[in-house]
Amino acid sequence: MTTPPPLHMMKPAYQTDYRIPTADEVKATMDRVLKYIDAETPAKLVNRRTGQEVTQAKDIDENVQLARGGFRLTSYEWGVTYSGVLAAYQATSDKAYWDYVTKRQRLLATAAQAFSALLKQGKNIDGNIRRVLDPHSLDDSGAMCCSMIKAMLADPTLPLRPLIDGYADFILNREYRLSDDTFARLRPQQNTLWLDDMFIPNRSLDRRLVIFL
Repeated sequence: MTTPPPLHMMKPAYQTDYRIPTADEVKATMDRVLKYIDAETPAKLVNRRTGQEVTQAKDIDENVQLARGGFRLTSYEWGVTYSGVLAAYQATSDKAYWDYVTKRQRLLATAAQAFSALLKQGKNIDGNIRRVLDPHSLDDSGAMCCSMIKAMLADPTLPLRPLIDGYADFILNREYRLSDDTFARLRPQQNTLWLDDMFIPNRSLDRRLVIFL
């Protein structure tokens, strides 16, 4: 009878292949993710009454909104996603990753002036746009601001400076903090510390903003 090999030399019968993937396999998976999020985050404005795409700033009114998909272009989560996709671009030099981020950030920057004018007129505007122009929390501003700073450091010609300035003003001057400048929240109780707010050290974030600004 043949002696079986030692246990540590036997190939496990896992349904999932746990071997170390090749660089090409990793890139193929990343590309599938990019294709998915690209489809789920359409980079366009639409009239919610007619469903028609709006391509000219002069046609933006209170009925215009960001096209809806599986994820929101202006959320905290998508600010983190933009930074991740920019990191993927730096690692792969694949311009598709760069284009994904800058296409959406350019859209926000281009539409901001028209939506800001509507906001000043007291009009109700798309909530996903409003959190860009009038942030009310670190969730509205922090991750989005960081991703735009990263994009502009890579390409200073991007028209993102007004949005960065607005986010930075909220973070530096209006975000609720404790007396020692630690980010805090008023929910679920007053002076509650959220671990995700501590992901980026407070003063480190302040210094990055001040240096960039």
